[in-house]
Amino acid sequence: MKKFIFLGLLIILGISFAQGMDTRPTRIEDRCKVFESYYLNQPENNDPGIFDHMKSWHEADFVALYHTVQLPANQEKLQGIREGLNQSFETQTVTHSKIAVAYLLYSMVTSSISEMELQGDTDGAIESERVDRTIHYGREYIAKKGTSDYTTDPMELYGINYALGKIALWDQDDLRWLPFVSLSGAARFRPLNSQFGMKAPLIGLPLGRGAYDGNLNVTPFDHIAHDILHGGFSSLCPEAVKFVYDIYRKADAIVRDIKEPKVKTLCDFSLFEVGHEAKFCIMNHPAMTMNTEGVPEFPSVVTKTAIEAACDMRLEEINIEINKVYGLGPSADYFDFHSQSIKPWPNKDALLTLSPFVNPQTGVLYSLIEIINHFGFNKDTVLSVEEITDKISPGFLNSLPDSQHSCFDHWRLVVLHLNFYNQLIGLKAFFNRNGMEFDLWKGNEFQADAISAFFKEACETFKREVGPHFKNFFDS
Repeated sequence: MKKFIFLGLLIILGISFAQGMDTRPTRIEDRCKVFESYYLNQPENNDPGIFDHMKSWHEADFVALYHTVQLPANQEKLQGIREGLNQSFETQTVTHSKIAVAYLLYSMVTSSISEMELQGDTDGAIESERVDRTIHYGREYIAKKGTSDYTTDPMELYGINYALGKIALWDQDDLRWLPFVSLSGAARFRPLNSQFGMKAPLIGLPLGRGAYDGNLNVTPFDHIAHDILHGGFSSLCPEAVKFVYDIYRKADAIVRDIKEPKVKTLCDFSLFEVGHEAKFCIMNHPAMTMNTEGVPEFPSVVTKTAIEAACDMRLEEINIEINKVYGLGPSADYFDFHSQSIKPWPNKDALLTLSPFVNPQTGVLYSLIEIINHFGFNKDTVLSVEEITDKISPGFLNSLPDSQHSCFDHWRLVVLHLNFYNQLIGLKAFFNRNGMEFDLWKGNEFQADAISAFFKEACETFKREVGPHFKNFFDS
């Protein structure tokens, strides 16, 4: 899923700094309200007044970021990025894309290996050459006054930095990024859906390590880049992306008008899943065709049936994920991450590598459910693979040779299916906070059937509340 295990738990706190400085970045909900005043029900609005607000938000965000950086050289890099963006504000050449690029560059500085070495945690940190190279091209992009004086192709930028290229690709298509800084970089379902409905996706920059899709302890760069790729629907062509945003706008307008709290909560969750995560299953759309140049072509309207089918397809994918948490041992083959090929599984080396994680009673690898029960892990919190391995086999990760990492990666990513479980923990908090029962466990029993039934109710609610409103738009 986009958004990170603590989706819906956005925390924006006041941050006190040295020299008595106190700043409080504007709450994301308040930023969204400003965007709604410009773009809700008026998608073609190009009033530059929005940038007065964004300039103020950027300044508060910058101060918060600046005081998380310790190395003077990195503070200078942040200042340089800030000066370049402020100049574009002053010369009125600023665009939503330039602002997004600045936040991306900030994230690379705070995620650089030189900075993370000072924090004693370099996992995923970015090499200095890559940071400096991206800053160079990013600042050139921010400095451009128009398309004629900046000739670097978006795909060329994509090769320099995939997130930078994705922003550049949408520079001419009225995509209005809304970046924000917070402790976690996360946002709730409602502002997420609202912003996507306005073709103005949120991109969150955490002040420290964050999380998304059940991946814990990710760098600020990985977090914001993940959001950027979702905003540009990374696997889709431009024609499909425009189509997805058109559907999102219409669906969000329906959901935002729902009055009953439980129904609205279920529909917000479903819209996020079927729209943000599944892209409305657009490449499976029955009316999609290819023109003579091999470019997808979509109808100007979407049928009610297609909306319902997309929801059913996403529900089926979620149910598959739920079943994987039970993990009945290894499959016959596994994907070797080092050789990039399919190999037989298990084999002698694999069993030797993963012997601490083989259930002695069954002779196959522990499932996540077995691990949680057998080793007494807390059933109300997210789990990291480091926490699991340290408890089952202390020192295992430090002793694992490079040649054996592939087997371990397969167990971690495929057999354990830990990321999805962490997402469920986040959803439990979200639904419980909104007054709904959503329990993952009863005693030592993982409630797979009840979880599936809950998601089915959400799907059916979305189809009932949203689907029929599309009938006037479409030739069904």
